[in-house]
Parts: sequence; C-alpha cells; structure tokens
Amino acid sequence: MAAKPTIKSAGRKTGRAEEAVLRKKKSINELVASIEATQQSTSEPRPFLATLRNWLLDESGYDEENWPKLKRALRRERKRVGAEDLFHG
Repeated sequence: MAAKPTIKSAGRKTGRAEEAVLRKKKSINELVASIEATQQSTSEPRPFLATLRNWLLDESGYDEENWPKLKRALRRERKRVGAEDLFHG
C-alpha cells in the first residue's frame, strides 16, 4: 500500500489552514456518526441520510468549485424578484 502524500507546511498561515481543514473533517465525521446512529434507529429517512452522508464524505472538490457559482445565481435571481438575500455576507 502506497503512503499518502503529505503537504508540507509553508509557515504559520498554512498551519492555520490545515488546522481549519482538520476541524472541518472532525465536524463532518461527527455528523456522519450521528447520521449513522439515526439510520439505525429509524428506517424512514434512510435514503436522504445516505445521500447526506455521501455528500459530506465527498472530497472531490465539486461542491467547493460550484457553490460560489450557485450562490451568485441565487443572489442574482432573488435580487431580480425583490426577495431578501439568503446569505447576508
């Protein structure tokens, strides 16, 4: 089994960014564990929870790439129809 490549820290800023990524992954893992516990206790929301779990574990970068585009489109359309901004920032 090949070892995973590591990203070397290029200073304090990179260290903070890596810490933020680790906190996010920990949070996602806790949420996934909660989803799995919920799935064991009920059968109704299984398809939704499975989809949510898979989405949270996805590391392809698709959501990070496309979310800003979707957010801009939502803001543009809400502004066009006179609706309140959903994101406030």
